[in-house]
Amino acid sequence: MKMRGIEVAAFGGPKSLVFRDDLAPPTLGDHDVLVKNHFAGVNFKDLLLCRGAYHGGNPNLPFIPGIEAAGVITEVGPKVSRFTVGQRVAYMTGSMASKHNQCYAEYNRIGETGCIHAIPDDLPLDAACALVIQGLTMHYLTSDCFTPSPGDVVLVHGGGGGLGLLMISRMKALGAVVVTTASHPDKRAAAKTNGADHVIDYTSEDFEEAVKTRFPSGIRCVFDGIGKRTFLKGLSCLQKRGTMVLYGNAGGEHPDPIAPTRLTQLGSLVLMRPALYDFVASQAEYQARLDEVYAWYKTGDINLDQLTRVPLATVSSLHEALVDRKVVGKAVLEI
Repeated sequence: MKMRGIEVAAFGGPKSLVFRDDLAPPTLGDHDVLVKNHFAGVNFKDLLLCRGAYHGGNPNLPFIPGIEAAGVITEVGPKVSRFTVGQRVAYMTGSMASKHNQCYAEYNRIGETGCIHAIPDDLPLDAACALVIQGLTMHYLTSDCFTPSPGDVVLVHGGGGGLGLLMISRMKALGAVVVTTASHPDKRAAAKTNGADHVIDYTSEDFEEAVKTRFPSGIRCVFDGIGKRTFLKGLSCLQKRGTMVLYGNAGGEHPDPIAPTRLTQLGSLVLMRPALYDFVASQAEYQARLDEVYAWYKTGDINLDQLTRVPLATVSSLHEALVDRKVVGKAVLEI
C-alpha cells in the first residue's frame, strides 16, 4: 500500500514541499494507532522546519511536515488499550526536539500515550484539527500565563492570524480591553469582527506610540509571538507590575538578552518565555486542556469564522501566502 503526502527532500522555502502519491505508510509498534488523516493544520513551525531553521532541532531528510491533524483510527497495535478502530481523534506530534511529524500525509502513527484525544461526535473534524496547536496555545497563554480581569488592557500582536483571532475572542469573553496589531486590511477587519477594541496597522503607525497615546499610564499585559522587533517596545508599553508573555519569534529573530534589573527599572515587570510542550506534559493534561478549548468553541467564546481549507496538493501555494502574511485566520489542509 502507498499513501499520498508531502515530502521535503531538501531544506528550503515553500518550493521544497513536493506532493507525492507513492509514499510508504508508517509501520505500527505495539502501542501505536494508525490514523487516517482528514485534515492537517498548518503552523508557523512548519515553515521553520521546512527551511531547516527551527530552534528546537530539525528533522532528518527526507521528511513529511505537519505537527497536528484530525482523522479516524483505522488500525491499532496489539497492546493498545486506550483507543479503538473507528474513533475520531485529534492529535499533535512530538516535542521541541521531535523528529517525527508526518501530519501532511494520508496516514500517521501516534503512540497511544501521546498527545491524542478522541473528539466529540458533534465537533467537525476540520474544527477539531484547527483548535489543536493554536487552541492549546491560546489556552495556556490565557489560563496559565496571564488571565485578565474585566477592564484590563492587553496587547495581542498578530491579531489577524489564527492564534491572534482566538486570543482576541477569548480575551473579550474574559472582559478585557484588547489592542492588537495587523498589517493587511482583511486581517484588521477580522480582528475587529472578533471583538478587538483597537486595531493598529503597524505598517503605517508605530504601535508603541499608538498604545502610549491611548493608554498613557500603561497596559496590563503584552502577548508577543513576534520576537526581536517588537519585544522592547512592548515592554515599554506596560504599566508597573505589568506582564510580558513572549511565546514565539515569528518575526525571525529572538530578542537580545536583557539584564533582570531592566525589568525592575521599568516597573517590577514580569517576563515569561513559555512553550506549549511544557503545558501538555502528559496525555491527561493535553486532553483536559483540549476539552476546555472545544467547550469554549461550542459555546461561542472562541470562533473559527476565518478558517481556510485548501487541498493537500496545493500546500506550497499556501506556505507562500503564509510567508507573505496574506492568510487570514487558521489554515488546514484537506487530505
